[in-house]
Amino acid sequence: MSCETQVIQGCWRSSGTAYRDELMRAWVDAGPTPEVRAFVVAFKDRAKARFQQLDIWLTSHSMEAV
Repeated sequence: MSCETQVIQGCWRSSGTAYRDELMRAWVDAGPTPEVRAFVVAFKDRAKARFQQLDIWLTSHSMEAV
C-alpha cells in the first residue's frame, strides 16, 4: 500500500447540504481475482462504518508491469 501525504480538499452535496472533507489517496496493488474484489467490497463497507461516511470512492484500474 502507498498513500499521498498531501491533504486533498473535497466538496460534495447530499440532500441539499454542502460538505467539505480533507481526503487521502491510497493505492493497493493486487491481482484481479474474485477474492481481491470480495475483500475490497467488504473493506469499503467497514471503512464507511468506521469513518462514519455516507460513501467512499474506490476505483479499480488494470495495470501491466513492464
